[in-house]
Amino acid sequence: MKNKLYEDESQMQTIDYIYEEFRKEFDLILNKCQAFDHCTYIIDYYYNFKTGLKEQINKLDPNTRLSKQLRQLDDTSEKSLEIINMLNEYEEYRFPSKVQLIKTFKSFAPKAPQKKKTVKLCESLMIEENQAIAQNNLRNSQLQVIQEENLIEDEVIPNQFEQEVVESEIHLKNNFHQNKMNINPEQEEINQLEIRMEQAKGLYQEALLDEAFEITQDIFLKLNNKQAQWFKEKGYQEFYENLQEKKLILTQNLNELESGGWRIEKQTQNLIIKYKLFEEESTVTVYLDSVFEANITKLMALINEIDLYHNYVPFCQRSSMNKQLTKTCKICDIVVYFPFISDRRAVFVGEGIDRLMINGTIVFVCKSIDHNIDYQQKHDIHFETNKKLVSLIINYYIFELTPINDNKCRVRAITNSNPQVKYLPNWLIGYLARKMAHELFERMERITKNFEKSPWFEKYNQNIEFYKWIDQKVQKYFELRQK
Repeated sequence: MKNKLYEDESQMQTIDYIYEEFRKEFDLILNKCQAFDHCTYIIDYYYNFKTGLKEQINKLDPNTRLSKQLRQLDDTSEKSLEIINMLNEYEEYRFPSKVQLIKTFKSFAPKAPQKKKTVKLCESLMIEENQAIAQNNLRNSQLQVIQEENLIEDEVIPNQFEQEVVESEIHLKNNFHQNKMNINPEQEEINQLEIRMEQAKGLYQEALLDEAFEITQDIFLKLNNKQAQWFKEKGYQEFYENLQEKKLILTQNLNELESGGWRIEKQTQNLIIKYKLFEEESTVTVYLDSVFEANITKLMALINEIDLYHNYVPFCQRSSMNKQLTKTCKICDIVVYFPFISDRRAVFVGEGIDRLMINGTIVFVCKSIDHNIDYQQKHDIHFETNKKLVSLIINYYIFELTPINDNKCRVRAITNSNPQVKYLPNWLIGYLARKMAHELFERMERITKNFEKSPWFEKYNQNIEFYKWIDQKVQKYFELRQK
């Protein structure tokens, strides 16, 4: 006999927890629908949710409160307009020809008769200027359409009859065109793959790396030999490999943010600075975590406006943008001055990624490319070499911004770099790096408090369309978070 879960007072907390977990999972799916995520990205979440929900309901006594709550949630998950639209979109994505055919032949169904309209002439009362007496004037008679109630009730065609007519028309049309139309299933499948790939490219242009990569990887892993050749010829193979590399770098950086083994340099209510030393590699990793009383777009301006780095990045002497690859991806070139040693130069790629609908963050990921000849050739990047400048190698550098509200934002940053100073002890390099992190925080705080009087305000207004684009994403995230 199947085990039943009965309700008693001691189980109240467990019951509430089970229901809340399912409710949170359903809310997450709704958020993905409202965020206009692609149906193929949502459908697995939805099916897994429904399967788990059905299994839980089957284990319960139908008379328990939890069973009633879960059955009500199950009913809601099927009648929700967002879910219905998502399932329709998925059906159209899988069977575009079939859905389009149904839409086309629905026009054959009888339509309900429209209400009668009558036309009536009426006289306009015209008052001539400078005349005290009103005169009837028929020369400007107007047509007024007066909708009257039809005394005879409109004939209503039953839905069942309409459906039978539609199905009959579809059947006849299919038979008529069966020998005339020769649809190639392989070509149809490739057409649908191309639609999905273009959607993935569109997502990437919107800085949605995770979503674009998930769709592209799903397609790539299911390609047959013929499709794989087409995939490569269309340039999608290169696009997928680029996303794969970017996703790997992002994952490595995010993992480092959550790693352990740190030494605490400073810890206050508003600021945490930690570090790690790697003596064998002569590198130091510095971690910064703080909450700024500032709008996220202002903080993003500090990171995005490369030409102004020398105004707040410690020891930065010169900074410029070498090339812009996409809306959110740039090649940066900076020169850093250090006392008693040669100046250092870093040429790196920096890219912004929208992860608001994943974990409520926007991240910037940076990595040196001055020794990556293949990358330079691939993206046609050129910069003048200077033998007097020693390369400052940025192994990774990430800013993670979490908007809390319109005027508060959490910033976590982590960097691992090698200044290539062989004769300085690692402890001294680590000390300088920690002091730079502390100075960086203080300067960022001062700028955001007086943003309108800073050089960034002018740059912000010059690139206002970009920052409006970011702000729209953030406001949409806030709206979904409140639901």
